[in-house]
Amino acid sequence: AARCFVTTGVVEPGDATRMLRINWKLKQLRHSGWPDLICILLGYALAAAWMFPEMNNGRPTWHAADLTVLSQPTSWRGAHQMLHASLQTLTWPGAWELIFVGPLSTYWWLRWSFKVLLWTWYLYQVSRLRLNLVASHPDSTGGISFISDAQTKFGWIILAYGVSYVAPTILYKLRFEGATIEVLSVWGYAASFVVGAPLLFTLPLFMFTKQLFQAKSHALEVLQERSMERAKAFEDKWLKACMSGHYELMSGSDLTGLDALNRVYDHIHKMRVV
Repeated sequence: AARCFVTTGVVEPGDATRMLRINWKLKQLRHSGWPDLICILLGYALAAAWMFPEMNNGRPTWHAADLTVLSQPTSWRGAHQMLHASLQTLTWPGAWELIFVGPLSTYWWLRWSFKVLLWTWYLYQVSRLRLNLVASHPDSTGGISFISDAQTKFGWIILAYGVSYVAPTILYKLRFEGATIEVLSVWGYAASFVVGAPLLFTLPLFMFTKQLFQAKSHALEVLQERSMERAKAFEDKWLKACMSGHYELMSGSDLTGLDALNRVYDHIHKMRVV
């Protein structure tokens, strides 16, 4: 997408230098090692913040289980005096989750979240430039449909999050915790994903809505003026030919031109602004 902004001529020549500067800054941020390091540290911190409370909730789960230590009686007399010490420790799956799986999966999602934020920042910077948007462009978005094509790739990330996090969490609550669909933590989690995911997916595209709407409005205004002139000339010529009986005045090129004008008007009228 960054290359298309330069090669397609969407950016006005006067802002080409600013565009190159934005691309250079984006490249620096993408290849920086600090985001990876921060995401790794946050991955371990979030995994620990989630796992350690499981060791103190008083109920055995697959994360942590009770370790009961029985003190052996020293005599028959003290057989009835037994000291039970209950300790809760991580199970092998819980330790694997804490050390490897939890931090790795969290790092992966944080890294993608950073990429989404970086992409949003990039689109915001580009949307502030002067763009050469052509309302009659065949892609029906003024010539910047490549942004939507790039944005579509993030849809797979949203789908993966729903499959790997949202669905298992809801099923775990319904199956093992005995919750019902009426519980807020169940339907609220599902509703927030259903509503929030599409909103976050399309939000960056709205940054170009203002310029697209202005390009569409200006093109329709100019085209309506020219269309009125062309339609009047066409109607006068054909009505005159029909009334006088001189059909040789009719020209197929006039009809073809009017049809082409109608197609252009219809195409611009259907132009998307998102």
